[in-house]
Amino acid sequence: MNIKRTLAIISTGCIAVFVITSTAIATPTVGTPQTWDSGNQGWSNDGTLGGTGVSGNLGNAGGVLRLTLPADGNPFSDASDFMYATGPAYTGVLTVPGIAGVKFSFFASNLGGADALGTTTLRMVSGNNHIWERGFYASSVPTVYSIGFTDGGAWAPVDFTPGVGDSFLTDLGTVTAIGIYVSRAQGSTLPQTYDLDNWEYFVPEPGTMCMVGTVLLSFGLAQRKRLKDLLKQSIA
Repeated sequence: MNIKRTLAIISTGCIAVFVITSTAIATPTVGTPQTWDSGNQGWSNDGTLGGTGVSGNLGNAGGVLRLTLPADGNPFSDASDFMYATGPAYTGVLTVPGIAGVKFSFFASNLGGADALGTTTLRMVSGNNHIWERGFYASSVPTVYSIGFTDGGAWAPVDFTPGVGDSFLTDLGTVTAIGIYVSRAQGSTLPQTYDLDNWEYFVPEPGTMCMVGTVLLSFGLAQRKRLKDLLKQSIA
C-alpha cells in the first residue's frame, strides 16, 4: 500500500476514534465547561477536608463560584479552605480513558501586604483518603489555568508518605473529591475572596493525538525499511 495513502487512512481513523470516544463520556462532558450561572452546581466547601483551618463562605457571586475567608487581624492565626466537587457525576469523569487534565478560570482579591495569599493548589482526595496536590500561582485578575493529570510526578502527597504501590496515577482512578485548596496568610486584615469559573476537563486535541500516531507510524515504516536493507546486505 502507498505510504501517503496509509498515513491518510491512519489520520482519518484517529479523528474517527476520537469522535466516537468523546460521545460516550458521562456528565460532566469532557470539553464542556461547568459554569456557575446559578447556584453552587453541586460544589461544597470544608476546611477540614484537605484543609487545616476554618471553613469560609461558599456561594454564587454573579456567575462565578466564590469562596470568602473572613478577615482576622490576629498575627498568629491563619485560615484555609477547600472548595470541591464530589460524587460520581463529577469525579467519575477522571476515569475516562485519555483524560489529560482540567482547566479553569480563577482569581483572588485583597492579596497585598499582611493580606497576602498563602497557598493555592488543585487538590484531589482518593478513596483511600490520600490527598494529592499541585500548586499554581493565583492572580488578582481572572486567569485561565490548565493542569495536567498525566504527569504524576508533578503531584505531591499531602500529610502522608506514599508506600509501595501508592502513586498519584493509581489514586486518580478512585478520586472522591476534586477542587481548589486555598490558605490565607496570618494576620489578614481584609476578607479574601476566591472566584472559580469555567471548570472543564480535557483530553489531548485530535490533531495532537493523530500527529503522535503519524510520527510513530512513520518511524515504524522507516525502521522496517532499514531492517529490510540490512537483511539484503547480509544475504549479499
